Amino acid sequence: MEGSLSELLYSLVECYHELGEHRAGGPADVPTRSWFADELARRGGRVDEQTFRFARFDSHTKVVLNGELVPSMALYYSGHGEFKSSKPVTAVWDAVRHDESLTLGLDDMYERGLNQASPLALVATDCPSGSLCAINRVPERTPPLPTVVIPGRYANDLDEGDIEVEYNGSIHTGESGNIIAEFGASGPGRLVLTTPLSGWFGCAGERGTGIALLLRVVEEIAQRCPVTVVGAGAHELHYLGANLAVKHYPETPRAVLHLGSSIATAASLDARVDTTATASLQVSTNLDNDSQRRAADIASRANLGFRVPAEQSEWFGESLCWEPFGMPMISLAGFHPLFHVPEDTPARATHPSLLTDALELVRELSFTLTDAA
Repeated sequence: MEGSLSELLYSLVECYHELGEHRAGGPADVPTRSWFADELARRGGRVDEQTFRFARFDSHTKVVLNGELVPSMALYYSGHGEFKSSKPVTAVWDAVRHDESLTLGLDDMYERGLNQASPLALVATDCPSGSLCAINRVPERTPPLPTVVIPGRYANDLDEGDIEVEYNGSIHTGESGNIIAEFGASGPGRLVLTTPLSGWFGCAGERGTGIALLLRVVEEIAQRCPVTVVGAGAHELHYLGANLAVKHYPETPRAVLHLGSSIATAASLDARVDTTATASLQVSTNLDNDSQRRAADIASRANLGFRVPAEQSEWFGESLCWEPFGMPMISLAGFHPLFHVPEDTPARATHPSLLTDALELVRELSFTLTDAA
C-alpha cells in the first residue's frame, strides 16, 4: 500500500509537470488550472475560479557567446522594444542569495551600463546547477536597462568573450486565475489550505510536490474542520493571485496552512542518484505555547528549520499575503538546487520516498494547526 501511495503522489507531480511551462498567462496556465480544478472536484470539492487580468510580458532573446548560441531569456518587465548590442554591460547574479527577495541586487551593473551608454545588460545567474535561473518579478519595477539572463556556467566568458545579444520585449493584456474549492460544511470557521500553481519552467519540485501533497491531505483535513483550498496563480509576479485571493476573502480564516516551494525535493542535482531531502525546508508559524512547541518538535524530528516570524516580511512566499489576518498559521517552504531552472523535472527533483516522508510531515503539521485553531 505504501508503494502505491508513493507512486500516486509521484504521478501527480508528473501530471503537473507534463502540462508545460507554468508561467502566468502562458499556454499551460488554463490547462493547469483546469487539471487542478478537476482533481479537487474528484475529491469532493465545490470548485470555483477567480480570474484576473494583468500586464503579461512577452519576449524573445538571442545570445551568441564566442560563436555559441547559449540559452537565454529576458528579465521580465525590463524593457519594451527591440535592442541589440555587442557590448552589453555584464554581471553575475547570485540566484541563491536573491531568489525570493524580489530585489535584483544589480544596481552597480546598471549604473555602469548607464555611464557607458550600454543599450543592454547581460546577467549570468549563479546557482547550484550552473543553469539558466529565472527571476521573480514585480511588474511595476522596471530596471534602467533591458536585461537578458543566461546560465551561470557562462559567467567566466562574460568579460573575455565575443558577445552578440538581441532582446525584444512587449506588454500585452494577459489572464490568469485562482482555483478556489470548499470542502466540508459551508459557512464561516474555515481553514485555508493554499499553494501556488505557477512558477518558472516545469517546476516539478518547486510547485508539483506541494500540489500533490495538498491533493492528498485535503480530504483528511476536511474531516477535522471545513476547508477552503486556494490554488494561487501568478506567484512569480509578486504573488498577484494570492494577493487577490486575500483581498476578496470574505472573513478571517480559522487558520491557514501554506504549502510553499520545494516541499519534497532532493538536496542533490539528481534525485535518481541521491534522494537525501533538501536541508533548506523551513516550518514557520505564529502558534504559541504548547502548539508552538508541538510544531517545533515536528520540525526537529524531520531535521527542518523552525521559525517564529516577528513581522510580516519574515514569512516565506505567499504566507506573507495571509499574515495580516492574524489567524493561526503554519507555512512550509524551502529551496532546492534545481529551483527556478529548466532541469526542475520529476526525475531529477523529487522521488516517491521523499513525497511519502513529506506527506507525514504535512499531516502532522495540519493536525497541530487544527487542534490549535
